[in-house]
Amino acid sequence: QEQMLACELGGDLEQAAEQARFLLQGELPAPQLALLHFGLAEFARARGDTEEARQLLIQASEADPGSVAVAAVLEQLLIDTGQYEQLVADLERGASARKDRSRAEALWRAGQIAADRLDDEQRGLSLLSAAVEALSATVDQPADSATVLREAFALACRVGDGKRAKEYTRALEALQLDSEEHGALLADLYHLVLNPTGDGAATGSSAADATAVAEALAAALDSEACRNWAPDAARVRGALQKDHWLLARAHEALAEQVSSPEAISAHLCAAARALVLAGDEQGASERL
Repeated sequence: QEQMLACELGGDLEQAAEQARFLLQGELPAPQLALLHFGLAEFARARGDTEEARQLLIQASEADPGSVAVAAVLEQLLIDTGQYEQLVADLERGASARKDRSRAEALWRAGQIAADRLDDEQRGLSLLSAAVEALSATVDQPADSATVLREAFALACRVGDGKRAKEYTRALEALQLDSEEHGALLADLYHLVLNPTGDGAATGSSAADATAVAEALAAALDSEACRNWAPDAARVRGALQKDHWLLARAHEALAEQVSSPEAISAHLCAAARALVLAGDEQGASERL
């Protein structure tokens, strides 16, 4: 290995590469294997042979899956040459050989590139979903879990996947979000299930869609950050859909927002009337 380094320092890259290939014929520990493959990849790049460099970097990554340097150089090589499809495929293949945090990071990056560079948002969402699953398998949730979940939620909204958006909302809620962000998530989720779009749009019955909207509004009614829109939206939705439970909750929330005794009484009476129609006469009497 000293001869290889001497050749490299002397500028004789071909001889350095020959020395590296000779060393690879022996039994070497994984970190040293990765280092030699990495060196050969650099020699290949210097010759302008990007495909050989890519193959050698993949071998280096397989020898040392946790190497941040190898992953970064391989990614940059493919970005520089515009090989985004290949980059996603390499990241997916690399993720299959990794575990937990390292696996999640590879899938996360693959999802970002698929969505942003290949304009394949469905594939990007699938990869981000796999990254979320890999993170959930770790013993201690890493600090960037929230970042991955936020990106997955945003992409789910973009493709109209209400089921996944709801799943990521719940996961983010478990991370103790601040009130403002929590309210924004619930608002986005409500608008998504109210007006599903994209390939992942809800395709079930109208009753199933109505249930999803009612659930989103019910969650928003529980959030202080949504009090500026959720009660009125729930009141209108409840009246249109004849969802008496939702209508009652909306009027109760509206009663808390007004100050005049007459307005409070009007909303509580409306809530009681809705509960009677829902079959909850005891609950109705408690509001009067």
